[in-house]
Amino acid sequence: MTLASIRSCPKIYTASRGFSACALTERVVEACQGRVLLLACPRGSVIRLKAIHLVDSRCFGSGNCCPRRDDCTGTANTHYQRRAQLTCNGHTSCSLPTDRRRIPCGIASFPVYNDYQRVTYWCIGELSLQRV
Repeated sequence: MTLASIRSCPKIYTASRGFSACALTERVVEACQGRVLLLACPRGSVIRLKAIHLVDSRCFGSGNCCPRRDDCTGTANTHYQRRAQLTCNGHTSCSLPTDRRRIPCGIASFPVYNDYQRVTYWCIGELSLQRV
């Protein structure tokens, strides 16, 4: 599968010996600060990053991160996003170190350091369908 076909997913197109379509599966991985995020897709499909969120779980004084859905979130900076795209997009698997940045949190948007990171990505693969 080429990067060009990844960009056009999920468009259906004609191929020799039948039709081909693009299969799309969304996945989410999370890791606490100082850990490595491991992204992987099944054989025959490749990664395409959707979003990278830096998150603070507000687990004050616990020393651990405790991911929840209502946590403060921020976006990774442009440099990190580009590096992640080069490392992961178009590959079957990849690993990313967590990024540490200040993100706005709470009512006053007080800047805090994120304690974990969430990455959403797609596994994109080709399906071959026989003509009926």
